[in-house]
Amino acid sequence: MVNSWIPTHKVAQWLLDLVDSILSWLGLTKSSMAEEVVYTIIIVGIALLAGWLTRKIVVLITQHIVYARRTIFTEEMEHEQLINKSSHIIPPLVFMAFIPFAFQTDSHALDILMRIVLVYFVLTVGWTISSVFNVIWVNYNRRENTKNLPLKGILNVAKGLVWIIIAIISVALLVDRSPAALLTGLGAFAAALMLIFKDSILGFVAGLQLSANDMLRVGDWIAIPGTIVNGIVTDVSLTAVKVRNWDNTTVTVPPYTLVSTQLQNWNKMKQRGRRQIQRSILIDISTIRPTTPEMLEDFKKLPFMKDYIEKMQKYAAEGEATSLMRDDIKVNGSIDTNLGVFRAYTGLYLHHHPWITMGELTCMVRELQQTPQAQPLEVFCYTNTADWVKYEGIQSDIFEHLMAAVPAFGLSAYSAPSSRDVVNIGNPKPEAMPYNGNSPVPMPAYDPKTNWVIPPNTSGDPGFAFNEHPVYPANIADMVADAEVKANMPSSPATTPTSAAPAPSAPAHGDVAAGGDAAKQSDAPKDK
Repeated sequence: MVNSWIPTHKVAQWLLDLVDSILSWLGLTKSSMAEEVVYTIIIVGIALLAGWLTRKIVVLITQHIVYARRTIFTEEMEHEQLINKSSHIIPPLVFMAFIPFAFQTDSHALDILMRIVLVYFVLTVGWTISSVFNVIWVNYNRRENTKNLPLKGILNVAKGLVWIIIAIISVALLVDRSPAALLTGLGAFAAALMLIFKDSILGFVAGLQLSANDMLRVGDWIAIPGTIVNGIVTDVSLTAVKVRNWDNTTVTVPPYTLVSTQLQNWNKMKQRGRRQIQRSILIDISTIRPTTPEMLEDFKKLPFMKDYIEKMQKYAAEGEATSLMRDDIKVNGSIDTNLGVFRAYTGLYLHHHPWITMGELTCMVRELQQTPQAQPLEVFCYTNTADWVKYEGIQSDIFEHLMAAVPAFGLSAYSAPSSRDVVNIGNPKPEAMPYNGNSPVPMPAYDPKTNWVIPPNTSGDPGFAFNEHPVYPANIADMVADAEVKANMPSSPATTPTSAAPAPSAPAHGDVAAGGDAAKQSDAPKDK
């Protein structure tokens, strides 16, 4: 019997005498049931009082210790309320010590009460052990887990095993069976248990893989392609990984998903302090042309270009088909076309940029596969900072400079036709600014002392002048009316100069603007 497990106590006789006195004072007849009820109420009150006093005294002592010496362990004890939870063990112990004296031997009511109190005691012990695990885990995670590995899943597994054992013991107490007999019977329900705990089992295995392969840590910036996950890992548990996206929303992902799908971790980039730039400029194919000696002489006036062009001319005179094998030529370019010269200028510009990493990581400028729209020119390099704001600023400065420098090489950046170009059909196409050796945009000057570029001064620059663009109407109604009027206006036939046909490409916005003239010219009456 369960009551045989509980020791007797000398105070019990005094309590029984107290019960008799209370019954006499109330004028009640002494009976077995009345004595049992009153005695039980007194024992419950004493047990609760003992637990409350113990909790108050121990909490005051521990608070004094915590305030006297602040450590991670004591702070976590206070946070988990470990002493408060542990004090709940006292009331069931007091109750089990005194309650047997209120009932007769082999009382069925006593047996039921003892089982209920024992289950409460076991649950309290499990609650306390779980809190102890939390305190130990936090202390270890802050001191020993220097790699910040996602080991919280192991903690969850340990706590889960504790609660499984607590559940088995509790059921065994309630049904008065041996825990070993229950475990033997649970073998028949193994399949059902595996189905119930499927997520926990998968999460535990995934957590071990994440830790062993160092795939993920709290604080890492991760992204999962094809999902909305893109942010900082805030928590890794047995069944969920929490990620705070850049819009401050929280996304929960099962750990098994991270090991079964593609996972992009930006942590190494942040640690190394290098971030990749890989963007392209679209060059209008119709503006690509062979260079002439006069053009090369004008290109020598641009920053970084004089020494490069002279070396390339020297190697070409010596009959070398390419100069890329030369150690003194560090960029991918040529002097055969204006695009090749611009490609070389872009590479030299990156080599002299103070925020671009050279040597340890790849830095190059290359031409991608031609598209129907344009010829892409890609910049591939790394900044020497991983700070997001600085990275975007560096990237923007580089491409703003390159876009402004494109016309200096007789090239034109491709852009698709816009609504302004469509509305402006019929207006004369603005004359393209011919290359005359002067930069149409203020180009920076190169300072050999600082090995960097001096910002340009636009005042008095004769080349800093743009053709006047057509004037557009102020509102949509006027735009439509103006377009209809211009579409009905006759235009004189234009003569097309004979030239080599450029490579086919999609029309740019300038081509659309000039398309109205071409259409009207084809419809104009011919002289017979």
